[in-house]
Amino acid sequence: MACEFDSDCGNGNLCVEFTCTNTCATDLDCQSVQGCQAFLRKGESDPVHVCMPEDVYNNDPGQCADAAQCQALMADPAAICGINRRCVVPIPEDDRPVHAIYIRDLSSSTDDVLGTMLAAVFVRDTEGNVVGFADTLAFVPADQSEQPGHLDGSPPKLDESGQCVAGEEPVLSALGGLGGHYVIGFVDNRGAGLQLEQGWKVVVIAWGPNCGEERDPPNEYEVSLCVSASDEVLDFDAHCHALNGRSSGYSEFLVTLN
Repeated sequence: MACEFDSDCGNGNLCVEFTCTNTCATDLDCQSVQGCQAFLRKGESDPVHVCMPEDVYNNDPGQCADAAQCQALMADPAAICGINRRCVVPIPEDDRPVHAIYIRDLSSSTDDVLGTMLAAVFVRDTEGNVVGFADTLAFVPADQSEQPGHLDGSPPKLDESGQCVAGEEPVLSALGGLGGHYVIGFVDNRGAGLQLEQGWKVVVIAWGPNCGEERDPPNEYEVSLCVSASDEVLDFDAHCHALNGRSSGYSEFLVTLN
């Protein structure tokens, strides 16, 4: 069962990576194909004990210290330790999705130099289930400095409102004002590349009133959907169309592929 909060799950189950999951004390409390795992959810200091499938339990334990540990556990030299301490494998360049989301900062030069502060991006299907997580294709701040984007395919941990990320010091990417942009592909909860579908919704969470920050005027951004062939270099004018006008803070955008 899909979920965002523990309250979405019945029978004392917990919400782990957007899925209602059985709690446990030992492996005996779980089905034969599952193991009882201590799982540290992003933004929390104490792990929860839940039943996880064997392939997840043995190969993707949900907690990691560094890339080396993930590479050993997943037997993949490309594996990394994600921002929520979950092992993920970034999409290889040759397998990058032809559907991408282009987020462009519209904050003027009179706004804060940090401009739009991007916190999380994910996608819901037509049933409202979270099915995809943002993976960085390109991150170019307004000052053109070389910085890694923080979105790496890891599921975000949201606060109780569902409109901001949880934690006292969340990881953010500053677009830096007018000209800064972030290009994003999506992966599923196992790290495999995901193509968007008509009618899905892209959810963008930027730092703003939704996270308790009041700014007048607010830092704003524009979201576009880009569609290109796998062997093409992404060209904004040729491949992208806007999904909205000016937005700020928390926003949802309907995927239109036609």
